[in-house]
Amino acid sequence: MFALEKHPLVDCDLEEAALWYAARDGRVAERFVTACEEVLRALGREPLRHRERFEDVRRANLAGFPYGVFYLVRSETVYVLAVLHAARDHRAAIERRPEVQ
Repeated sequence: MFALEKHPLVDCDLEEAALWYAARDGRVAERFVTACEEVLRALGREPLRHRERFEDVRRANLAGFPYGVFYLVRSETVYVLAVLHAARDHRAAIERRPEVQ
């Protein structure tokens, strides 16, 4: 099992998207959160399952939603960088995030 670490802005990504869905339908928002949780659990088990998209960054898609979880694998740790909508410029959005030491 891999350890999972999230960039501090990942929770903001999730909250923003969940609130958007909740304003339209609370049940859809719940399904969105569940889909995110399922992907994060799966990344802890099989992070190398998804191919690299750019540099060392991989993407796992959320089932039923136009979102992806972007992450790096280093040693025995999965570093989740962002949860982004498919229409975003993923590389630019991730590169704008401040590095966390």
